[in-house]
Amino acid sequence: MNALKQRALAQETGFVIEEKNNFVAKARRNMRLGQWAGELLGKDDVDGYADELVTSGLERRHGEFARLRNDFDAAGVKVSDDEIQARMASLLQDVLTDMRKA
Repeated sequence: MNALKQRALAQETGFVIEEKNNFVAKARRNMRLGQWAGELLGKDDVDGYADELVTSGLERRHGEFARLRNDFDAAGVKVSDDEIQARMASLLQDVLTDMRKA
């Protein structure tokens, strides 16, 4: 019975670590995504815009995508949904690669 408890605890701990890493990776991805978008939008404070995008992603699920879509449309910047999603996927892979190296 003790072995089963230890295994369950190990699995639970592994899940918690994986969820934490996913959270950190998405936040870092959103920071880079915000910097990319901020430059396209011509923002004076690109890092400030990136911080806001990270917060958008935390406030609601897929909030960063909705925020980008609205901001690009409002500014008249032509970026397709597919391009945004491709950039998000690419940046997430970059962040995960960086995290594995660290």
